Amino acid sequence: MTDQTNEIRRLSFLETRVYIWIIVAFAIAIRFYVSLRTHSTGEDFFITLRYAHEIAIGKGFTYNAGQHVLGTTTPLYTLVLAFLLWLHLPAIFLGKLLNIVADGITCWLMGKFADEMGIPTVGLIAALLYAVGVTPISVSISGMETGLVTCVGMAAVVAFARSNSRALWVCTAVLFLLRIDGLVLGGLLLAAQTYRMRRFEARDALIAVLIVLPWLLFALFYFGSPLPSSVVAKLTVYKVTMAGAHGAILRAFRTQFDSGLFQDLLTLLFGIGIGESLAKKRWQLLVPLCWVGIYYGTMLASPVPAFSWYFLPPWPLYLITSALGGCLVAGVGWTYLLSKRFAPAPSWRYMRAGGLGLIALLGLLHLPRLIVEIQRPQQEEDEVLRPTGLWFRRHAAPNELILLEPIGTIGYYSERPILDMIGLVTPQVLPCYRTSEPLLCMITRFHPTWLCLRPKEADILGQESSIVLKQDYRLVRIVRWQRAHAPIFLIFRRR
Repeated sequence: MTDQTNEIRRLSFLETRVYIWIIVAFAIAIRFYVSLRTHSTGEDFFITLRYAHEIAIGKGFTYNAGQHVLGTTTPLYTLVLAFLLWLHLPAIFLGKLLNIVADGITCWLMGKFADEMGIPTVGLIAALLYAVGVTPISVSISGMETGLVTCVGMAAVVAFARSNSRALWVCTAVLFLLRIDGLVLGGLLLAAQTYRMRRFEARDALIAVLIVLPWLLFALFYFGSPLPSSVVAKLTVYKVTMAGAHGAILRAFRTQFDSGLFQDLLTLLFGIGIGESLAKKRWQLLVPLCWVGIYYGTMLASPVPAFSWYFLPPWPLYLITSALGGCLVAGVGWTYLLSKRFAPAPSWRYMRAGGLGLIALLGLLHLPRLIVEIQRPQQEEDEVLRPTGLWFRRHAAPNELILLEPIGTIGYYSERPILDMIGLVTPQVLPCYRTSEPLLCMITRFHPTWLCLRPKEADILGQESSIVLKQDYRLVRIVRWQRAHAPIFLIFRRR
């Protein structure tokens, strides 16, 4: 009987491994397909790409030549892109490829994590939900570093579950280099592991220090601090501009967790999964869930808008917990039906295959709608932002300063000095937000040659001081989208 049981377990283990690799391939294939259909590229990705371009051509780690400002939150990814550009390789395509493959690895790590807890079916369901999820797909194909951050974060969680101290320290170091807020997850996991093991692994910690030390020394010498200026800028600016607009953040959360029957069901099952974890004391899951609470709680309390890609790093843990709750509910339901003889004795192998097939089918059926949702904003990128950047490259002199807010695509394609309204790459504008007229302050203090304003910004500036626009600047171009729409940008040039 023991030999038969072991054989069944061995076959189940092999079957689970086959399923997870199918899911990994499925996730990567879906992302390639959607990327080819939409050509989606994140606007913020071009900020990092401009830093990488300046490094590759020898101008240094800078956005505006000669200004040592750390305006990107992902130094490691920036250096990788710079290396690709230095080799004259297609950095945009390869950056997207890295994040697409990282999403596939994340699916594998989710299955591995569930295996460590002895619930492999939960891992398969969660990994498949991640493979077909709207947010993971749309973020991974944008080129931004978020897919890599999510993957390394999940690797840290797996290392924690396996009590692998060295792997956890290394993952924490890489998380720090990919995005500084990854220290919260790594620090929490390391603290919990040190407490559980009752010892501090100094040798492993030294390896992590050696990984991050070169960057820390460079950042302190070159920028004055390893803290990205964009972090300070967002907290400073959005505290002013988003005052009283917390409803927008709540709407973003509702979009992710409460915008339809499926999201409502996942959120309900997430709560059930937390209860099950508490009841069975699943410490491998409960500790990372503390980070999920800290992460999303900070997003709720922060004045910074809750952009869709901000939700991604904790998403695998959210789905694993929801899948755990779903398996618990399904198990209780089948037990009840069997006890009442309403259903035949189930074959769990067939049930698992059928459930996974259904999730995959529903995900595929949703792809056309997802493609349309991604194509709409991408059309504005392709037909408005990129042509505007190229227009500035043709009409603005190399030393003429351009004031605008969407500095990603326009800044990258213009190749001109940028005065960033938000202060992500030009923190010298931040004191203007202590005045009653921030935009007017920027113009009178820095005298940009060009103003690229949205109509609302131009209206605000006109209300603050009509002299600025009427006497100091003249309107030279109105940028429209598909001609029938209202103006997107009003471009002024200093007289």
